[in-house]
Amino acid sequence: MGTGYMKLLSDRGKVKQTLQGSHVTVSQEQMSLSKSDLLRQLQQMDEYEFEELVGDVWEAQGWDTTVTSGSSDRGIDVIAEKDDLVRTKMLIQAKRYDAGNKVGSPEIQQYDSLRRQEHNVDAVVVVTTSSFSQQAQVMANKLNVKLIDGTSFVDTISDIVEKENVLRKYGNINLSRKEHSETSVMTDVEGVITSFDEERGIGKVSSDQFDEDIHFHLGVEIDTPHFEKGEKVKVDVSSTTDGLIAEKVVHLNY
Repeated sequence: MGTGYMKLLSDRGKVKQTLQGSHVTVSQEQMSLSKSDLLRQLQQMDEYEFEELVGDVWEAQGWDTTVTSGSSDRGIDVIAEKDDLVRTKMLIQAKRYDAGNKVGSPEIQQYDSLRRQEHNVDAVVVVTTSSFSQQAQVMANKLNVKLIDGTSFVDTISDIVEKENVLRKYGNINLSRKEHSETSVMTDVEGVITSFDEERGIGKVSSDQFDEDIHFHLGVEIDTPHFEKGEKVKVDVSSTTDGLIAEKVVHLNY
């Protein structure tokens, strides 16, 4: 796998400062759409517009992209290439799904075959506005297919300094500020650790009470500096314009 893929999902805040060829400027004050609101709007996009958006997001990260269309795409939605010491090539499948419609393992098997349709493919990536079933995650790990769920995709968009220039061309996404937004807090919400990056000190919690993941970092009040994926926890959650943020994380049996 090329280094370009890892750069896309890491080094938050170190993304490209300017989108090449953009003639639209929107102030950061105007662009205050929350992550949860943005995800909901992405889930309502036309599927072909979503493919275009995926291509735009990769292009904003410095990739050369080709968005295929119609019956000639052979199942490949976006081809992304980048020279980063060596030439890296990705085949991207974009799935604009509703929140409850998870990508399953049969689809992952199907998308893995995409690498045999092109030469010199370094990675197959599946991007969805929804999430992936447990079986799909196991299959993707086995076949080395990279998965980006809706929350991670919105995080990637949020990392783009001039993200408004990517989103502005899509008229169905409302970029305006919500008036009188308030922060609400829920305590003792039970959930499960879905990811934890010990090196970066960040993680996510999934709870049946919310449609999106709860984000936390080691700066919050916690009972241990380490968590395992699948571990049950109890969290205090703030609902903010940036999404769901954990103010406190403890093990359920603590």
